[in-house]
Order: sequence, then structure tokens, then C-alpha cells
Amino acid sequence: MGAVPALTHVGITIAACIVVGVFIGRLLDRILGTSPWLLIIFSLLGIASALRTILKTRIVNPAEQKNDSGDTDSSQSTDNQRNEGE
Repeated sequence: MGAVPALTHVGITIAACIVVGVFIGRLLDRILGTSPWLLIIFSLLGIASALRTILKTRIVNPAEQKNDSGDTDSSQSTDNQRNEGE
């Protein structure tokens, strides 16, 4: 994966999470009459969600994806060896 598609994915992820947070915050503020507090809270939650999503999908450090794609989990191989011995 090249640098440009990864950066595009990061930008879209950040924008989408923040837009959803702002939308929910504004909607709840209109319904409950708590303006601007829920907008602020859900905007911050959108930012936190964007950061968590980016870090969780390892967009920031694609070198870790190479290690995950071809290697098997050592705990699984140990479990398989135990099952074969029985």
C-alpha cells in the first residue's frame, strides 16, 4: 500500500468520525435543548474515535502489518502441538 492511499484513508477516517460526532451532538442538542454541550462532548468523542480507529487498524505503522500477515500465532502452534501429542 502506497503512502498516498494510506494518507487518504487517514483523512477520510478522521473526517467521517468527527462529522458523525458533530451530527449526533447537534441532533441531541436540538432534542434536549442542551446547546452547545452535547455538540462539544460528541465532537470530542468523534476525535477520540478517529484516533482509536487509526491506531487500531495500524495505518500509522504499516510495517507491523507485514509481520501479522504471514506469521502464525505462536500460541496456536503450541496448542496444535499439544493436541497432536494426545
